Amino acid sequence: MRELVQVATYLRYAEDTVLIANSEEKLQKILTTVPGESEKKGLHLNAKKRKCMVISKKAVTPECNIACKGERIRQVNTFKNLGCTVIPDGKCDTEIKKRIGQAK
Repeated sequence: MRELVQVATYLRYAEDTVLIANSEEKLQKILTTVPGESEKKGLHLNAKKRKCMVISKKAVTPECNIACKGERIRQVNTFKNLGCTVIPDGKCDTEIKKRIGQAK
């Protein structure tokens, strides 16, 4: 039984989580639920790594005003997920060019 407890302790350390929603309101609802449910399992969201990004086809990227545990989340123009760069227009051009460059 002691081994099982030790294994469960190591499972607390998760890498990254990406939350996706199709509206600011839905994302805020998720961010109201996830931290509390995670903490029940001993997991904590790193406040320094929290960021949000809007993917939109609009010429000007809309501003996203969401908060987690009362702290506004910083909006970014790009972020890396599983080694891939995600950009606000949702296109893959930047990532394709990067990979072609790496192949050369």
